[in-house]
Amino acid sequence: MSSIAKPQLRNLNGMFMRKVIISGVAFSLANENITELLPYQEILNGLERSLLETYNHHHRPVKDENQGLIVLFFAVIQHIEEVNEEHQTMTVHGFQYLLWNDEYLSWNPEQFNGVNRLLMHSWHIWKPDLILYNAAGHADDSIRYTFYQHSWVESNGRVEHFPMFRYKASCKFDFTDYPYDVQSCPVILGSWNYNLKELDVRPLDRKPMLNLFWEDEKVIVSGWKVIDVHMNVSFWNAMTDQERSQWPPEEEHALHFPLIYIWIKMERYAPHFTISVLLPTLITSFITVVTFCMASFNKAVVLLAFNLLLQTVLAEDMLSQLPSSTASIPRIVKYFAFNLTATVLAMMSLVVIETMRHAGHGVNHCRILETLCIRFCFWRSASSGTTVGVESEDLSSADTSALNMENSPLRSAWVWRMFSQNSSTLNVIKIGLAIALTTLYLIMIIAYLR
Repeated sequence: MSSIAKPQLRNLNGMFMRKVIISGVAFSLANENITELLPYQEILNGLERSLLETYNHHHRPVKDENQGLIVLFFAVIQHIEEVNEEHQTMTVHGFQYLLWNDEYLSWNPEQFNGVNRLLMHSWHIWKPDLILYNAAGHADDSIRYTFYQHSWVESNGRVEHFPMFRYKASCKFDFTDYPYDVQSCPVILGSWNYNLKELDVRPLDRKPMLNLFWEDEKVIVSGWKVIDVHMNVSFWNAMTDQERSQWPPEEEHALHFPLIYIWIKMERYAPHFTISVLLPTLITSFITVVTFCMASFNKAVVLLAFNLLLQTVLAEDMLSQLPSSTASIPRIVKYFAFNLTATVLAMMSLVVIETMRHAGHGVNHCRILETLCIRFCFWRSASSGTTVGVESEDLSSADTSALNMENSPLRSAWVWRMFSQNSSTLNVIKIGLAIALTTLYLIMIIAYLR
């Protein structure tokens, strides 16, 4: 029995040894993979430690103090959050692409197992201090948004930085062409500490990228439609507080700061305005002209009174939609004022014409208008020095004045009765007023649409 047990025991020992050997081989292979990964991480950590050992992120990354640093800039607009017409501000989201060369962040790839690129925390390295010059919110918004970003560093010192931003920019709106106005709001970026001699910020491309998510829905925000974006560079002189678009002379580089303007062009999106405001306004203008062609005075006056009431309601509704910060008077407001004034003058003209029509027919007419007409005719005759019905050959100046005083009231009364008793003349006057008013309306409409 012992002879049978010994071979079985040897077989069990052999199987156990084979399992131990297989497990050892597998463990050794696993350890080989781990050791292959660990040196790469150690190389990256060692590379970063060697780069940052004596690095100071507060200083410009140049070894020559007199050497300027060029930073290439590009922007991508991703979202227009809000356009506030009352405060004249715009809130925009996106990210920037910044590219520059850091002379202290270069290494030999052969000494670090062929590593050519390294992802580093941006707060460990120097970055251009681009801030929003026309900030309507906190001035350090850009700094806070760029602090927790990462940067790619290459072995030749090339640094790429992709900071996200949320800017609340101050704008200057012109509502003269309201509600068909087009506004351009700038996002002005520049360095606060470095002048042109130390830091030259240049646009990588003249036109920023407009990459709105859900473009069909997001292209219209707060009643505004984004139609274009473009970019230009200006140079601000800190001593004279003036800007210039041309490159300044080299001896003035220390006085100038480069500013990048990102212009966002928008047009007002108000498809309902034509139906709700513009069309009723044109109808009220047409009613004012039509009243001169009506035969019934009472109906014309009632229609003009209703027209005035309608214009008042429309004007109140339109003024409630206008921004309270309007510096210039919109053309539509000027047209409303002209329309209201023309309606009041039309009502007064119809009253005068109707008073003249009933003069001399046993109807009490306006004595004030008759007196004004008499005095006007007397002033004309006195200034011209003519007389009525008398030869003026051998008359002295005193006689002429006496005759004028005597005959002028007769002439004035005759003129008043001539106009008041001739209905055809009054109708011609009404038609002439209607034509003149129509011409003025056309001039105002053309000026508004111009």
